[in-house]
Amino acid sequence: MRALILRNDPTAAVANSQALIDKGFQILCVDTREVAETLVRMDTIDLLVMDEQVQGQLTHSIALSGERKNPFISAILMTDRTGAETDDLYDLIPSLYALAGGDTASSIVGQLALASVANSPDTAARIAENQSVDLAEASEPDETIVAIDDAASLAEDDCDIP
Repeated sequence: MRALILRNDPTAAVANSQALIDKGFQILCVDTREVAETLVRMDTIDLLVMDEQVQGQLTHSIALSGERKNPFISAILMTDRTGAETDDLYDLIPSLYALAGGDTASSIVGQLALASVANSPDTAARIAENQSVDLAEASEPDETIVAIDDAASLAEDDCDIP
């Protein structure tokens, strides 16, 4: 199992890394969004542990990129948002397994990590749902093409060619 850790606080990153190593993970620990983006596109990552914001930008796109490479990926997002502020995150990031506060103990992060990669039935259901949405979108005609076809048929109807 491979985990990518992207945290603003190097001390927290090291503590999270050690907790995940103790749980049997291979660790990739990075400190920039760009390196994290590159790694999730090039390598198969099973788990993302990352702050919601790094370098002043949200990290949601990293989780979404990771899902394209590995649909079984899970994400643990470290955020200080609470309550209703977090509701939309689970809809926005399908691979999101858990939200944890930025100062959550590394032992808890390790337990969440193990649980997140053990959720195969949930992940399989998410993948099936994503595939059905993709299939439905692929079977819908492109509105631009339909509009062009409609315009062409209207033009043919208007012509009185003997």
